[in-house]
Amino acid sequence: MAVIIGMSGLMKGRKVELSGDETTLGRNPGNTIRVEDSSVSGNHCVIRRQEQRYTLFDLNSTNGTRLNGQMMEQGRLKPKDIIQVGNIELMIDGQDIEVEPEEEFVAEELEETAGVSNQPLEALGSPSNFLPRTDTRWQWAVAFGCAGAAILVGAVYFLMRLFSGT
Repeated sequence: MAVIIGMSGLMKGRKVELSGDETTLGRNPGNTIRVEDSSVSGNHCVIRRQEQRYTLFDLNSTNGTRLNGQMMEQGRLKPKDIIQVGNIELMIDGQDIEVEPEEEFVAEELEETAGVSNQPLEALGSPSNFLPRTDTRWQWAVAFGCAGAAILVGAVYFLMRLFSGT
């Protein structure tokens, strides 16, 4: 039987079996899986089962639903998929979950990603978590300049003491 396992927040470690044909997730008390977190909508998403296939649907939630890091409105689930509702991560698992053949997905991905894109990464839907690169050459020049000046002052002081005879 398929299960949802809490991976973060108040849900961490919690395991819930997906026994019905429809499992709702959200903050409201009427949901099958109640997620008490302010980043989760009252009725956030639903997992529908048709035989051994599970599909995740976002219910127009405020913060959206992510499947394996990608914002989505609907997506087929497979074992070890990570579902993110608000700030809470959940994993679906179970040996009885029917998985579509990988060949179909690989062929579609190859067709979509063939060629080179001129679009910036942000336009491709993968925002960077890194800050923009800054030019730090002037900082290094000042640091080496100060170090060089200190060495020069030290050398002059040493030579003055050496030749002054004291």
